[in-house]
Amino acid sequence: ISSGYCGTITELGLWKEEYIESELVDKIDICLMIYGTLLIVIVWLNYILQQKKIVTIVNKLYSIYYNLMICNRYTFKSDYCLYVFPLVNFFLCGSLVIVDMIKSGIYITSIWATPLIISSWVLMQYTILLNIIFQLLKCMSTKILELGDIDIENYYRTVLRSKVSLREFVIKDINFVKYAVMQLCDICDQIADFYAIPLLMIIVYTITRTIFDVYYLIVSLFLLDEFELFKLYFFVGILCLIIGFNLIVFTSNITRITREFSKIPHYISLLLNRCAMNSTTKEAVSYFLPSGRKLLDFLRDTSNRDVNFTTYGIITLNGTLLQTIFGTMVTYLIILVQFRN
Repeated sequence: ISSGYCGTITELGLWKEEYIESELVDKIDICLMIYGTLLIVIVWLNYILQQKKIVTIVNKLYSIYYNLMICNRYTFKSDYCLYVFPLVNFFLCGSLVIVDMIKSGIYITSIWATPLIISSWVLMQYTILLNIIFQLLKCMSTKILELGDIDIENYYRTVLRSKVSLREFVIKDINFVKYAVMQLCDICDQIADFYAIPLLMIIVYTITRTIFDVYYLIVSLFLLDEFELFKLYFFVGILCLIIGFNLIVFTSNITRITREFSKIPHYISLLLNRCAMNSTTKEAVSYFLPSGRKLLDFLRDTSNRDVNFTTYGIITLNGTLLQTIFGTMVTYLIILVQFRN
């Protein structure tokens, strides 16, 4: 299907830009068309072949949620971003399709918009899962502080007050939170593995597509009339907005997760310092410690513990990803403009 699709488009010449006759532009058009089609196929195969894996991940998240609901006074505070991000992405993708159909027609739109929209929604699905994990971590951190009646807004001042007794029924809550934290660590690795190959291809495609569209816009400045140039400006602006929006919300959620994971050992130490515990309760809390090590060993070990999201070690997914992408686009855009003739 993919080879037939590419062959039909190539034979009819629908991939050619209508305003610029350039051998470089034509070659880039063909490469982007083939790569975009390959991207669609790889994403489709990834979901089919690993369908069981993503279903297992979602079921584990539901299981963690319902297990934590058993805890005393536990409340799951939903984040508005979980609903706002998909709506914004839907609006941007719809606007891109409408503008591209007005500018180029339905056939050209089907070639160029489909890979970008699929890439956008794969990133958005990844972001939604990350947002759910962050919400669970945030609620667990709050629960740990509440076990010792520690003020969430000013926990340092609370710790300096008199000690409180940690009741026996809290043992179950501690075990639930501990088990949930360990599960979320595994889920983060599973999610990173599931999206590794599609995300790697999406990053390459979005970088190349943005570089080419901005280059095409620059070259067209002296070739188009004012109305056509306005449509092109609007289209490229929406395209860059979609890519920028998806990458920003994606990397910001990864950053929030890694920060929240790093806070949990600190909150546990505050709980231990705050509470006067009997031997039974101390034994329960010691389940947080690897192989019964002392608190100091636990804090030292967990302070070096990180949750990393990568594409099989090729690209590290964190805040530096945006800097790398932006630097790459600027560098290659300068090279293309210099050799545009």
